[in-house]
Amino acid sequence: MLFPYTYVPHQMEKMQTFIDFIFHEVWCKAPTSGPFGLNLFDANVELREVMEAFYYSDAQGADFFYGHVERIYGLFSALTAVQINQFGQWYHGNNDLEKVCANHPETHLARYADIAVNHKDLAAQLSTFFKGLYSQSLLDLAALRAKIGDIEDHYQTFVATNKAGKCPFCGIGDIKGEHHSKREAYDHYLPKALYPFNSINFWNLAPACHECNSTYKLSKDPAHNPAGRLSRAV
Repeated sequence: MLFPYTYVPHQMEKMQTFIDFIFHEVWCKAPTSGPFGLNLFDANVELREVMEAFYYSDAQGADFFYGHVERIYGLFSALTAVQINQFGQWYHGNNDLEKVCANHPETHLARYADIAVNHKDLAAQLSTFFKGLYSQSLLDLAALRAKIGDIEDHYQTFVATNKAGKCPFCGIGDIKGEHHSKREAYDHYLPKALYPFNSINFWNLAPACHECNSTYKLSKDPAHNPAGRLSRAV
């Protein structure tokens, strides 16, 4: 059970906004948009600036981001309208964390394993991309950091707002406060190892105590068990 905490609006939310644009306006429109190019990002000026900087950069993180956006675009271009609609439902479901936590029966969740049933190559590319989004080699790139800010600042805002100082995952363990020189690691409610589309969504990310992050939670799936989707609590 999650310990209630106050969500912290922050500049880092812009990263998920970028991903929303890439998914809906670039990938989902790939079958009718022609060849991949920077023009596909013209409607989002800040993202266009990031993609252009990444295009001309030889940094590993920049090549990772630009290259995967382009490769996934190529795979989406071969999908039918029905298939793209299914991906849209999965994307929305995986990012509607309030309904996920409430186990809303109409929420369409998708794991990489579910996508791989019919789209093996696409599942593999999405897996590499979304797992890699939450990496310092990417988040520290100047062109991106100038737009989305810094996760260290997000942490300081989080602990200043949530003064109880308790882990949001167990509600028992303490988390380091604003006067500590180190911070706790962030953990994903829906594990990034299992679920696409939300690895940089801060509704799915919160600081976790050492015990939860390193011992108990790990990549346990809160929405499925071996028998299938967990039934809604009564």
